[in-house]
Amino acid sequence: MDNVTIQIQLLKIKEKRFDLQTDHTTSQILQTQNLHVGMSILTTPYLTDNQIKLQITIDYHYTNNVLVTTPLFYIMEIWFGIKDLAHFVKEKEGNILIKHELLALLLGISIGTIRGMIAHRCQDTVFEAYPLPIINITHLMAHLQQRKNILEEIDIAPIFLSRIH
Repeated sequence: MDNVTIQIQLLKIKEKRFDLQTDHTTSQILQTQNLHVGMSILTTPYLTDNQIKLQITIDYHYTNNVLVTTPLFYIMEIWFGIKDLAHFVKEKEGNILIKHELLALLLGISIGTIRGMIAHRCQDTVFEAYPLPIINITHLMAHLQQRKNILEEIDIAPIFLSRIH
């Protein structure tokens, strides 16, 4: 692997949507049901501006009988400035391909940012005890390379989601 120097600037963090359901029923169900985390990632490069936007959606969900309930839903946009972005992005067969080194770095920053925002927004709620799990970026990148549908949601294995005691 070549050493690659990437000059990145964090330009903007924008919360797009935050829905939180913390009623008594949710609190009771969380005591007995497994809570799962889903994630979707949408990348939009703006080559002429040397900018890239990541829109990351996080949802906490559980199944109660056969009904899937999503008590926490969060969308955030994170904008980055990347020097010589065109060097790291190319189009192939109608898809935008971002070099692994850049995407891994952007995802690490973005997911950490979202983790902090969710923790802040969930203070003094039942979800305070359920922070966004630590995500292995290497495994996430491997999953992203294997998936066929760009809008497919990524399920984070429930073993990563632990309740804080």
